[in-house]
Amino acid sequence: MITFKKITKTYNPGKVEVHALKDVDITIETKEFLTIFGPSGSGKTTFLNIIGCLDVATSGEYFFEGEKISDLNSTKLSMIRRGKIGFIFQTYNLIPVLTTFENVELAMILSRKTYKKEDIYRTLEDVGIADLADRLPREMSGGQQQRVSIARALVKSPKLILADEPTANLDSENATSIMKVMRSMNEKYDITFVFSTHDPLVMNFAKRLVKLKDGRIEEDRLK
Repeated sequence: MITFKKITKTYNPGKVEVHALKDVDITIETKEFLTIFGPSGSGKTTFLNIIGCLDVATSGEYFFEGEKISDLNSTKLSMIRRGKIGFIFQTYNLIPVLTTFENVELAMILSRKTYKKEDIYRTLEDVGIADLADRLPREMSGGQQQRVSIARALVKSPKLILADEPTANLDSENATSIMKVMRSMNEKYDITFVFSTHDPLVMNFAKRLVKLKDGRIEEDRLK
């Protein structure tokens, strides 16, 4: 699904250069449940942002489902983000004036895909919050809000979901529950998941671990 060939990302080129990624080579197959880990400043977020077409590499080649992403313009990158990639953030990023149903529905509206209300309710059921469809974010716990963000990422049937520190604001019980939900979605719908984390719990759930250090892959192993 994903191939990086000598991907390098440099910020402030020609000035005080910061090398976030350095000649990264990696292939991620469909259906993987992979975690990127490493110390702060190792390049994890940059790695996820390039995969998610939120940022572009300074050099190297990126292929997504065989298409050379590194050659695409911003409009085509936006189309891929909307249609094929779901995002889960540590701060949830829910719209406070919208209900659970409306927050998830908004993802479908932005993706410009045809949908029925039943599609949204089915996704809420999948992540265990169908009974919270009419709740506002402020009326829910952190774990419940994170389930809404998972539903929002899942509802458009993406090929890939990227999760940046998805358990950072959760206690261990809620974090375990959230990871079980995502592992279930990975197995049920064959969605590829890529996580960025410091959390050992997320790493324990992973099927493959990739360690970054100083912008390079230091370790890559299956569990």
